Amino acid sequence: MEKEKFSIKTYPEKRRRKGVFVEPAQIIISLTFKGERLKIYTPLKVSLDAWGTDNVSQELKDELAGLKSKAVKAYQQLSSFVSLGIMEESDLTPAKLRDQYYLLNNEQQREKAVIVNETIFDHFERYLESSTMKESTKRRIRIVFNHVKTFQPDCKIQQIDAQWFDHFKHYLLKEGQANITVAKNLKVIKQFLNWATQDGLPVNAKALIYRSKLKIPEPLVIALSWKELNQLFLWKQPPEPKGQVMDKCRDLFLFSCISGGVRFSDLLNLKHQNLNKGRLTYIAEKTGKLVEVPINKTMEAILIKYKDTYRPLPRLSNADANKIIKEICEDLDFDQEITTVERHGSEQKAVTKKKHKWISFHDARKTFNTLALEKQIPAHVVDELMGHSHSGVKSSYLKVSFEEKKRWMENLELDPFVKKTSKRLK
Repeated sequence: MEKEKFSIKTYPEKRRRKGVFVEPAQIIISLTFKGERLKIYTPLKVSLDAWGTDNVSQELKDELAGLKSKAVKAYQQLSSFVSLGIMEESDLTPAKLRDQYYLLNNEQQREKAVIVNETIFDHFERYLESSTMKESTKRRIRIVFNHVKTFQPDCKIQQIDAQWFDHFKHYLLKEGQANITVAKNLKVIKQFLNWATQDGLPVNAKALIYRSKLKIPEPLVIALSWKELNQLFLWKQPPEPKGQVMDKCRDLFLFSCISGGVRFSDLLNLKHQNLNKGRLTYIAEKTGKLVEVPINKTMEAILIKYKDTYRPLPRLSNADANKIIKEICEDLDFDQEITTVERHGSEQKAVTKKKHKWISFHDARKTFNTLALEKQIPAHVVDELMGHSHSGVKSSYLKVSFEEKKRWMENLELDPFVKKTSKRLK
C-alpha cells in the first residue's frame, strides 16, 4: 500500500440555540483520509471569541495537541497494519480508526457496548435529548419514528442498510405519502444515523450514502399579485368578535408581504426594541442571521396601529393564522385555479384547487420575493431583505448599504395604506 496522505484539523463546534451560538463550544478533531472523514468530539471546550487568538490557555493547547497526536498515531498504526497485510485496505474506515484512537487514549468509547437486542428506539430518546432542536422539530421527528415502529417494531441500527431504506420507502408510499414527504422522512432517519455514528453505534456505512431516487416535483409557489395585495388591504372585516381577530391576521400577513417576508415565528418574536430609527432589525430564528430592513411608509402605518400595545404586532397561533388567511382570501374571491403535480412513487397526478385553498402564511414570504423582483429590485438586495443564508447570486464580498435597501423598499408602499395614515411612527 502506498503511503496515504491525510489531513487533520481542529475547530470549535458552532451550534445555535434559539439563534445564538452555544458557549463554550466543544472542540472537534477532524481527520480526513482516502476520501473519508473521522470527527472526534473531544471533552475540551473553548470560547468562540478566544479560538484562534492568544487568549486560549497553554494548558488547553497542550491537551489538544496530545489528542491530535493520538489521532494521527491511530491512523499511522492502521496504515502500517494494511502495509503488513494484517488488515485489508477496505477495513481502514472511520469506525476502525475511532476504535484505535480510543484504544490509544485509554478510554472506553461512549456507549460502545451495544446490547445485541437493542433497537433504534432504545437510543432515540437519547438522540433527542442530546440535540438543541426546537420542540416542534422533535415532535415531527417522533412522527417519523412512529412510522418506523409500525414498519418494523424490533428494528436494530445495524439492520438499516440500502435495502432497508428501499423497503421503508415503499412502505411510506403505500401509506399514501407523497414523494417529497417520503424524502423528508428518510432524511430524518439518516440524520439519526449520523448521530449514531458519532456516538459509536454500529451503523452500516451504506445507509449513510443511500439515495432514494425519488422524483420530486417542482415546489408550488403561491404569491399574491400587487392587485390582490391592495384588495387585501381594502378588505372590510366582519362584525365583532371574529372580525377583530381576522383584522389582526390580515395586518400580520400584509406586514410580512412588504417587510422582506419576515417568517411567522420571527413576527411573533418582535419587540419594540427591534424597531429603531426607521429600521427593523432582528435575528432570524431559522438561520441565526441578523436581518436589517428599512421601515417604509406601509410598514410604518401598520406599526402605528399597534403602537400602544405590549408587542409591536398582534400575536396569533400559526394554525389559526393559516386558517384565517384562507378565509379572508376566500372572501376576496381569490378563486384562480392552480394545479400542481403530486408524485407517489412512479405515479403522478394533477391536483387542482382554488388559490384561497392553497394559501398559507408562509406565502407572504413568497409574495414579497415575487413582487420585489417584479418591481425590479436587484436580486442581491432581495436576498439581504429576506435574510437568505445562501444565495447563488450574492457574493460573500458584497455589502448592501442601508440607504440602497431603503430606496428600493419605497417601491413596496401601498398608496391607500399610506394615505390613510397621517401619523408618523416615532
